[in-house]
Amino acid sequence: MCMAKKKSENEPPKIEPLPGVIETRYVKCGRPNCHCITDKGHGPYHYWIHKSGNRKFKKYIKRDELPTISARIDERRRREKEIAVFKKEVKLRWQIFGLQLREFKRFRGI
Repeated sequence: MCMAKKKSENEPPKIEPLPGVIETRYVKCGRPNCHCITDKGHGPYHYWIHKSGNRKFKKYIKRDELPTISARIDERRRREKEIAVFKKEVKLRWQIFGLQLREFKRFRGI
């Protein structure tokens, strides 16, 4: 009997990327005898802020959801950086190819 582990047991769970940022805010309630008048305020409260088209959206993040949302946003940023590096490499390779092609044409008299 084969005791091989399933593929899903070997790999870490995939993180679905999420656009936007997490903003932390402290809120002042306005009551005259509350500690928030002299302190930073109530909180911290965390909000996920993202744009869709020309509209900006804000959604409250529960404390237990914060690590998951943060990981998803970080994954999006990591992928965007990866893509930017890849694009730079491709652009550089095309430039080198163009130089080599011109040199070849000049050498061959084309």
